[in-house]
Amino acid sequence: MEDLRLQLARVFAAELAEHLAALRAGIALAEGGGMPDLRDLFRRAHSLKGAARAADQPGIEDLSHTLEGLLEQAEAQGHFGPAMLADARGLIDAIEDAGDPEGSESADEGALPAADEPGDEIIRISSRHLGELTESLRSLREELDFRSAIASNLRATRDELDSIRRASIAPGARMADISARLARLHFAMLQIAGHRTEADDRVNRAVAAVDADAERLMLVPAESLATGLERMTRELAEEAGKHARLIVEADGAEADRRLIQRLRDPLMQIMRNAIGHGIEAPARRARAGKAEEGLIRLEIRARRGSLIVAVEDDGAGPDPGAIRAAATRRGLVPPDAAAGEAALFALLFEHGVSTSVEADHLSGRGVGLAVVADAVRRLNGSVRLARGARGGTRIEMAAPLTITRRAVLLVEAGGQCFALPTSAVVRLMRLDPATAISLGGRPAYHVEVGGEARAVPIVALAGLLGLEGAPAQEGAPALLIERDGTAVLLMVDALRDVRPLAFGDPAHVAVEMPLILGTASDADGEVMLVLSIDALLARVRSAAGEAGAPVFATPERQRTILVVDDSITTRTLERGILESHGYRVLLSVDGIDALDRLRAPGAEFDLVVADVEMPRMDGFALLAAIRNDRVLAGIPVIMMTSRDAPDDIQRGLDLGADAYVTKQSFEQGELLATVRRLT
Repeated sequence: MEDLRLQLARVFAAELAEHLAALRAGIALAEGGGMPDLRDLFRRAHSLKGAARAADQPGIEDLSHTLEGLLEQAEAQGHFGPAMLADARGLIDAIEDAGDPEGSESADEGALPAADEPGDEIIRISSRHLGELTESLRSLREELDFRSAIASNLRATRDELDSIRRASIAPGARMADISARLARLHFAMLQIAGHRTEADDRVNRAVAAVDADAERLMLVPAESLATGLERMTRELAEEAGKHARLIVEADGAEADRRLIQRLRDPLMQIMRNAIGHGIEAPARRARAGKAEEGLIRLEIRARRGSLIVAVEDDGAGPDPGAIRAAATRRGLVPPDAAAGEAALFALLFEHGVSTSVEADHLSGRGVGLAVVADAVRRLNGSVRLARGARGGTRIEMAAPLTITRRAVLLVEAGGQCFALPTSAVVRLMRLDPATAISLGGRPAYHVEVGGEARAVPIVALAGLLGLEGAPAQEGAPALLIERDGTAVLLMVDALRDVRPLAFGDPAHVAVEMPLILGTASDADGEVMLVLSIDALLARVRSAAGEAGAPVFATPERQRTILVVDDSITTRTLERGILESHGYRVLLSVDGIDALDRLRAPGAEFDLVVADVEMPRMDGFALLAAIRNDRVLAGIPVIMMTSRDAPDDIQRGLDLGADAYVTKQSFEQGELLATVRRLT
């Protein structure tokens, strides 16, 4: 038990330090007048709360819960006030103090144990894997020695060639002797060329073996994911006035240690959901004829190169009516729209969709499963919710067993190369426009998916990314993508090949790029973007995907938007959002600068997004000037302002604004939906 406690403490200490550093950086940015990523700060507080629960740190858990509420308020307002900043700073300090047992002489028994000597992380390595790596390194050294011998032979051949050259110009040179020496040299060079090719192949194989063995050093038992969860299950259930027991089923698979670490937080959130939402109270279970003690089953298995982690409870199961109501409140589902169970269950992974009545330590604030989905998708994984075999709820995560190298399909779209994880690619096809059918007003094909014929829509990848792709012709390449029942034929400009690539940290990718999963680099150092299958399918399902991805037609030109704001932060934010969705964005600092750009010879703009409060010429004056200009009058204008007074909004609309977005309620999705509607 002591070893387990120390292990959890060390893991939590590292996670605590990471989250605190990010939280402090965000608060410091806000104190300096910048705009931190409030959603990221909120997620970190949320994750820290769950980690503290697993590490038996109730003090940190309570403080994190309070910080989470404060950050939720800041996100709703779109900014930090001075008092909120002070409170956030105080909470972060308190969390750090609670996690530092040496910072207080009266640290209680629940405080984190002091770490060993600071330094590199200590991990356990399988002696078998270490032996395999040692053998691979020995083989590599032998192959390198063989290659060095070839290099020596090549140098000797070069010396012989120099000798022949000198002999050929010497007085009395005998051409017969020189010809014989040249023949022998030619034969030797052919041998060297063959040996060089063989040596290259042998070295490449040896390097691949070393690479594979080195990756195996990172493998740990996947069952270690369950460490500490049985106790956590009992305690959480008791806290909620319930009784629950955890059963762990594992097949002995090994997975990348970093994958296990990154799956801990989402797994703990799923466990909390199982207890808070799934397992019923004893009285309700008794009325249903169930045992008083609820059962939660955790399955950890390897399947086709992926780690499958599933949590299934024996509760009442998901309530489609409650989910629909929650999604309707969030505006995700029209009240009268038809939606199947699978579609409704998928909405639980959207931010703010929760069937819980109020926020607490278990049910959270409607972000728990959204955080799970975000974390798993960053690992190139997927997550789904379904009814369990025993009538309860089953949530299943799937992610590649190793996160350093993954098989990807390289494709070209819009003149750029992108990587797509092969896990969801069912097959490659060549399209024939003559055999296409119409599905909902857009082209589709009859394709066999999962053993049955289905009408699958065709969508151009370049269109989804806001790029100009090659017009579709007969034989155009396409990928049949399928995940969780959703299928699409993704048309690309060209196919390259399939290869394993080293994946970079998704955190290094610019923010607000939902279609980008991460980066990957090949042996030559070429870096390319890896696209998220889930995000692509979500884009296809949306109206934006349908309208923005032309198929079998020449793609529309890239839309150009003029963003007008005196705040460099706001300009940068809006440009980042719009450019990441394929728009061309130009910037102006005020109304006069904007008019100069709009009236410049050859200028073509599809939309203007303007702030109201600006020096020299404000947004209202700019809007009036645009509407009074015969050439510019037809350009749509979105007013973006912190003014939410009805009179101000009405003034903008009276002047001819096409839409009015207040910064207090600003959401990326709202801006993008408005832009798509007007362009």
